[in-house]
Amino acid sequence: MTTKPWLDLYPSEIPKTVEYEKIPLQEFLTRAGREYPSKTAIHFLGKNITYKEFHESALKFANYLQSIGIEKGDRVAIMLPNCPQSAIAYFGILYSGAIVVQTNPLYTERELKYQMVNSGAKVIIALDLLYPRVSNVVKETPLEHVI
Repeated sequence: MTTKPWLDLYPSEIPKTVEYEKIPLQEFLTRAGREYPSKTAIHFLGKNITYKEFHESALKFANYLQSIGIEKGDRVAIMLPNCPQSAIAYFGILYSGAIVVQTNPLYTERELKYQMVNSGAKVIIALDLLYPRVSNVVKETPLEHVI
């Protein structure tokens, strides 16, 4: 009996396993920025962001995080909807050496507080409309900065 019965249903031309390079995720963005600088990485609401712009923005954000004291292994939360800033923040956090804590923008204050305490996030990046919710729980969490 096979432990993955769905594999028997795959067409023969589909491999049952795929080998990936063992590199940090952000290395793929670094390579794309170098190899495809003028290609569109993100298309959002009629605006295009190239791989070069995306890569440079993520590096700038990583530098900012480090300038406010974020170090390797620190947790940084993202509380944004699906938008370019969310992707830039995600990769910026990775470049800074920190760990991404994805936070649902629909969380209530109770849920947000629980996740921030549980994750130990020092920083949260939040949509301006969510600031009132975030500011109501900051004092009860390890959060040091709200962006």
